[in-house]
Order: sequence, then structure tokens, then C-alpha cells
Amino acid sequence: MTADAELWVEPELWHDVRRRILAAIVDLHEGAAAPHTPGTIRIGATVAAFPTAEFTGSEGR
Repeated sequence: MTADAELWVEPELWHDVRRRILAAIVDLHEGAAAPHTPGTIRIGATVAAFPTAEFTGSEGR
């Protein structure tokens, strides 16, 4: 599963989505077992979600 998006959203939605993403990562960490435990699968998870700033032309010079 992969996803990519650059969106404009209401702050309330952004905070709710951040909370749910964090909860999912916490669930994975809390449910992790020792490597090769019978009945488990190996997964990889990388998440990056962040607000972006608009370039107005004067920054970074």
C-alpha cells in the first residue's frame, strides 16, 4: 500500500487524521512480536505527514 497526496484540508480534519495515523503506528508497535514468531508476517511501515508552507517568492533567498 502506498499513497501520495498534496491537499488543502480544514485544520480539524488534519488533526483528526494525524491522531488516527499515530494510533495505527502505536497499534503496530504494541502488536509487534519477536522476529520469526509463528503466525506473524514481516511488515515495513514508513509514514510522513506534514503541513507545507507556500513559497511566496521572498523566502529562501
